[in-house]
Amino acid sequence: MKPEEVLDSSGKIGLDLLVLGAAYVIHMGSAYIAFSLGGDWYARSGSLLVMFSVYLEYRNFSFTQELNQLAQKEGELSDAEMEELTLPKKRRYLNIVVLVTLVYGTLVWGYGDLL
Repeated sequence: MKPEEVLDSSGKIGLDLLVLGAAYVIHMGSAYIAFSLGGDWYARSGSLLVMFSVYLEYRNFSFTQELNQLAQKEGELSDAEMEELTLPKKRRYLNIVVLVTLVYGTLVWGYGDLL
């Protein structure tokens, strides 16, 4: 792939936001059910948060790997193109949100039943 194509595809985070939003909607629905009706659904929703977060982190890692592979082809790229081979800012912010969600989901999964 060309560097422009990788950067363009890594900048498209609509699907990632949809997956992350779905994970939080499921989590909030499970919290509502657990706290109003009882049951263990709140702790189990933490596992879903972790699962969705791992998927999104895999996608972020894949884009990073593609950019690293392009950067290793130094002879084929100019210096200006080499400097541009970083993840877009919105992808980096999404990565931070995904990592926070991963930690939060792990805490809910491990300790959610104590609430």
